Amino acid sequence: ITDLDGLSARIPVALPNANSGSALTFAGLQKLDKGLASLRDVTNYGTPSQTIAAVAKGDAALAFFIQIPNKDNAIFEQINSANLNFLPVISRDILRQGVGGTALFTAANVNVVPQGLLSRLKQDKPPMIETACTNIVFFTGSTVGLEGNALADQKELVAKLAQVQKPKTDRWSKMLEDFSEMSSSAIQRLTK
Repeated sequence: ITDLDGLSARIPVALPNANSGSALTFAGLQKLDKGLASLRDVTNYGTPSQTIAAVAKGDAALAFFIQIPNKDNAIFEQINSANLNFLPVISRDILRQGVGGTALFTAANVNVVPQGLLSRLKQDKPPMIETACTNIVFFTGSTVGLEGNALADQKELVAKLAQVQKPKTDRWSKMLEDFSEMSSSAIQRLTK
C-alpha cells in the first residue's frame, strides 16, 4: 500500500478509543476521501500505543492516530522498533478543506524515521513521507457578551496570543527541522 487509493474496504484498521481526537479526525477524513470512506473493519483500542501494538501483532493491518511528528516520541519509537511503515494520508479533497479562507491541511514532507549513522555520515537526506498536516494553533473565545474584568482578561489573553512566536528550544527546533512544505508539482504527483 503506497497511498489511500490502495486500501481495500476489508483491511482491518486500528484506532484509539472512539472519543479520541484521532478517531474523530478519522471519521471526518472518511467524509473527505473515498479510500478512507470505504474502510469497514475498524476497531477502537484504548490508546495510540495499543493501536500500534495491534498492527505489530497482526490484529490489524493499519493504525490511524494523530500526533506531532517527532521521531523521538514514544509512539514513533514503537512504530520504528516494530519495523512498521508509514502510509501518507493525503488527497486533493483533504487538501481542499478550509475554514474562513484558511486551509485546514497543508502538504508537507515529514521525517518520522530516525536517520542511520551511515546515512548521516554520507550526508544523505533523511527518510521522509509526504502527507497532509495541520498547523498548530492557539485559539480563544470571543469577547462578545463579556464585561468588566472578564472582558479585560479576555482582551489581554488575545493580545498575548497574538504575540506568540514559534518555540525556540532545542526539542522544538529539532522537530520543526523535520518538516518542509511540498512543492506544487509534488502535490500534483501525489494527489492524482
